[in-house]
Amino acid sequence: MDKFWLDVLKDLTANLFLAIGLIFLNEIIFPKRNVSGEWDADLTCEKTSYEPFKGMSTQYKINLLQQGSVITGHGEKISDINKERGLYTFETNKRVQIEVTGYYERNFLRKSKVYLHVFEKGRLRDTSQTFILVFAGKRELKGRFITTAANASGPIFMNRNDSDL
Repeated sequence: MDKFWLDVLKDLTANLFLAIGLIFLNEIIFPKRNVSGEWDADLTCEKTSYEPFKGMSTQYKINLLQQGSVITGHGEKISDINKERGLYTFETNKRVQIEVTGYYERNFLRKSKVYLHVFEKGRLRDTSQTFILVFAGKRELKGRFITTAANASGPIFMNRNDSDL
């Protein structure tokens, strides 16, 4: 075999080992997380332009579906807790419905992020929220939210509540 074909064979072998190594890193060492499933979300209002909302906590039940990096979902507001009335659980037929769109940003040198846009069809008006989250454990996401409802923002914690996924 002449030198040209030996060089080609060496290059092909090197590229094959490189590709196998990258696949191993991608699939085994740094696998992509999947957020598909049912999540409980808890938002706490730290900053707001409407003082009665300050310190209020709102809970949602959200079902997400991840296809590649794209995330879609639906959910509902199930309860809130404020200083004046304490825990208020919405009756099933009066729960506010939400639509969720977003994406998963996979990072290798820093934490991967989940970005969600939540459109809430409110009883008085529609609102929009953005969640920016990182994995805080195998079944937990944490981050920050910002919403057009009273220009509120604060921390958000999400826990996966489906045990099969």
